[in-house]
Amino acid sequence: MVLALAAFFVRAEELPPDPAQSLRAATLSPDDEKLVRGWFKELGDENFDVRNRAQNNLTNKGPAVLPIARDYYNDPNHDIAAGAKSLRRTILLNFDGYFPTDPALNDALAKAVDSRVEWQRNEKKEISPALTLRSVCQKNNIKAEFDASSVNTEYTFPSNENVFDFLEFNNRRAPKQTLGDLLQTLAMTCQARMIPRGDQILIASPDTIQRLSRERYTFDWSSLDFNRDEAARAEKELSPFFASAETEIHSGSNALLVIGNDDALLRAARLVALLNPKFPDSVWPASNGAADILLLERLNTPATIQVSSDNISTVAAALKKWNVLFQSAVGEAIVNRHARSEMATLSLNFSQQAVPLGLVLRWCERRAKFTNANDAAALAFDINSENQLVLQLRTSQFSATDPVCAADVSFLYKSPAEFNAETDAAARKQLLTAFESHLAFFPQLDPGRLRVFRGRLLAQGPAATMRRLLTMLADWRKTKKPPEPAAWRTELDKTLDAELDWNGQGLTGGKLLSALRKQGKVNILLEDGPNGAANFELTSADAELLPPGRHTLRSLLDSLVAKTNAQWRVDLGVIVIAPK
Repeated sequence: MVLALAAFFVRAEELPPDPAQSLRAATLSPDDEKLVRGWFKELGDENFDVRNRAQNNLTNKGPAVLPIARDYYNDPNHDIAAGAKSLRRTILLNFDGYFPTDPALNDALAKAVDSRVEWQRNEKKEISPALTLRSVCQKNNIKAEFDASSVNTEYTFPSNENVFDFLEFNNRRAPKQTLGDLLQTLAMTCQARMIPRGDQILIASPDTIQRLSRERYTFDWSSLDFNRDEAARAEKELSPFFASAETEIHSGSNALLVIGNDDALLRAARLVALLNPKFPDSVWPASNGAADILLLERLNTPATIQVSSDNISTVAAALKKWNVLFQSAVGEAIVNRHARSEMATLSLNFSQQAVPLGLVLRWCERRAKFTNANDAAALAFDINSENQLVLQLRTSQFSATDPVCAADVSFLYKSPAEFNAETDAAARKQLLTAFESHLAFFPQLDPGRLRVFRGRLLAQGPAATMRRLLTMLADWRKTKKPPEPAAWRTELDKTLDAELDWNGQGLTGGKLLSALRKQGKVNILLEDGPNGAANFELTSADAELLPPGRHTLRSLLDSLVAKTNAQWRVDLGVIVIAPK
């Protein structure tokens, strides 16, 4: 397959700082700092109502006041000093605004660790979940705070072998998991839950953690000059980026309120900034695209594969020559696992014609099904930060933490550009159509998370896919021409329209597909419908399809699906036949 290489990395340019970093590092303005210092002084007021109001005001300001609180730890007024010292704990338990998690803590919690823990016992030799959790935190340099008002740190398991054996059995079921998952499991054994808050974790009651997990932040977007209708439309276009039921967004002309977890608020900060038409094409978080041309060559490497197995190690072996990594949900290599990972049989046969390696991996992703997986429901194709091709077990093929990107697509509108729901939808349709074949061999982009609003493209997906998207857009703007279909699509269309010397006499339904694959030199996959596969029990006359002579593969396929009440399509480099 011939590939015309183009520049495949975001052009080097001065980009604005990542707004997520600005959100994490929010500080008080000079006026706010003056106000906050006044509230600390009021903690020593003789009037209870004044003291209580000052305490509430400081709590509602959130973690930004904590550096100032240190100035009052040794205040000569006992009430001021005591209030300043207790403020951190009060904010930990009560502040429902944005409490950013320290990036170092996030990295530590995402690290894969051994699930087997040394269960700690109290003086009565009873298993103590709280002591065990503290021990694991100490071992991993994690600061932990227990809410003594809602967590019984004295809770223990009875010292009998049955309970201990059950806990050890759970350890053996998942020998590796993230440190965050391990700590969450240990918190649950304390009849509590865990949440990261700033540079430490908080262990509190399930109700408290549920409340604190829904942080809120109001983003000022008054500079975008939205009227009420435009703000409502912007909210609608942003909604697909916050698919979780735990996230709420509410818009007004001047502001956007987002209620959700830490990831949702960071994503919102980026998206609001990217709506600005003056922003250059950007991907946040930024990623290195220096080796993208080599990556593009690799994804276009012609590949053939024939595999049918429910053992993920067998599938890994079939892809070994292309150095594809198979990983668990925590990044652990899984090719040496003896278990079958509870995967249903994955069948692929691309032996008639080589297809780009990226398309093969997309088919592995699509066809892999897990019947009773504990740590995953999907096999996702991705490209890691070292440009390695990865198939990873995940709970979902699409990740909520993928980067977001934006670009100017106003050149797709008629001049003078008129931005409304109809013109935005038309621009989005142009983009999806033009880029479909080019992005097909990259890690999957959820079409629902590619939006256009007032001449701005907004998208979320794997980093390499986002970089490829922006590169093609930059070329389109420069040349004023949309990209031609990818080479694999052009060649497959030529194959479909080329005439074959066809003679179907003597064929049966069982041999018909093999004959089409062999003569057409194409890969044909069957796809089940709601009621199973298409019925290929044809009479000898129907199996002929068309009279002997020269016919295009396209016309033969049309005849086949007409006789079997099926339909066919081109999908990821192959022909797919499915029931209607």
